[in-house]
Amino acid sequence: MSWRALCRLLLTGPAVCIVFAAAGSGCGSGRHTPTTTIPFVNDFTGAYSQVAQNVQNGLLLAADDINAQGGVLGHSLSFDTRDSRGFNDVAANLARDFVKSGQSVIIAPVSSSGTLNMLQVTGPAHVVLMAPASVSTDLTNYNQSLADRKDSSAGYFFRTIATQSGLVTALAKHASTAGLLKVAVISSFANNTAALYFQTVFQDLVKVRGGQVVYLTSYPSPLGEDFPIKDTLRRAFSFSPDAILLASTEPDGTAFLRAWVQLGASLAWNGAWLVLDSMMFPSVALNVGKTFVTGIIGATPARPDTSSWTYFQQHYKAAFGEPAAQASPEGYDCVFLLALAMEQAGSTDSEAVRQALPLVANPPGEQVFAGDWATARALVQQGTDVDYVGAAGPQDFNALGDVQAPVQLWTFDSDGNIQQLEQVDVSAP
Repeated sequence: MSWRALCRLLLTGPAVCIVFAAAGSGCGSGRHTPTTTIPFVNDFTGAYSQVAQNVQNGLLLAADDINAQGGVLGHSLSFDTRDSRGFNDVAANLARDFVKSGQSVIIAPVSSSGTLNMLQVTGPAHVVLMAPASVSTDLTNYNQSLADRKDSSAGYFFRTIATQSGLVTALAKHASTAGLLKVAVISSFANNTAALYFQTVFQDLVKVRGGQVVYLTSYPSPLGEDFPIKDTLRRAFSFSPDAILLASTEPDGTAFLRAWVQLGASLAWNGAWLVLDSMMFPSVALNVGKTFVTGIIGATPARPDTSSWTYFQQHYKAAFGEPAAQASPEGYDCVFLLALAMEQAGSTDSEAVRQALPLVANPPGEQVFAGDWATARALVQQGTDVDYVGAAGPQDFNALGDVQAPVQLWTFDSDGNIQQLEQVDVSAP
């Protein structure tokens, strides 16, 4: 069994703590290379498990490249991986454990609420927290509040994925362009401010374009067996919306779509479904039915046509036998940037890494690309300024640790395959 297959098997099982090194670290070869271990908390069980695995795959590929091309600071790179099981308190407790053990950087889970709970631990401890898949603007708002108060815990959070604001803006623009003027919103982010985001910001974006949100609701995720999915759908359809924005995880979204199919002709509804990239999986078409998902419109961060993206697609397909999946390039970029910042800082110290991250991620500097760790490392060691162009696109951090990315619409075709559509300018709402 290959190291990648073994890690995939272990991380989908019940284990809570796994320490592993990527290929090239010298494991089992008789060599004893010193190891730099990065803690990684993720949601390997629960609603985000598929995206968590995608992120994991990206991390593994980055570590593979780094270790095969000299390692970081003379060490091989490995991860101490823990499963939060999708629980915020578990994520926070794991962060406390890592902080107490003296860790300087931690990679955060998919769940934005889990990441926020971790940040409330890592920030005051001045430990760098890097998120490859947490998209909520709650994190931006929290970091802005810290900066406004000149709190000493500000500035220790970074993420390699764009926030949800661009996706919501793109879908609102599409609704207007397509003449979908009456929109219902069903959001899986109950009992936190992310629900408020979808229920207010999207509503405002639609309204300014002459449309109206005619119905909005949120529900606790993951869906419980007793949740009245069909009643929720009947209520939404009673307002005769032109479209429904289903802001959900893949399991929940699939459950809603299957319930819609089961209700069938009794609904007499021919509107459009709008979704986020959390539904961007072939399994949706398989579990709902190709006929029923055809024409669904989703939004996802666009992938610029760069050598980094080309390399990553090929590398991912060769390693895992499938196309590069949602959030996997952001996982790759997360590890590559942390390692590059360590090289720039000449240390794994959290303060040094925090200061080095924008220096290696942002222009100006000589562009370096995914897959070419040896060149990037050599340039940094020579004292040359570098600008990393990642697998997910340019990773240019702003003052709050966020990155911006163009947004691309996508759909399912009649064969159930995911097809990319046009890019949407989300620079202005």
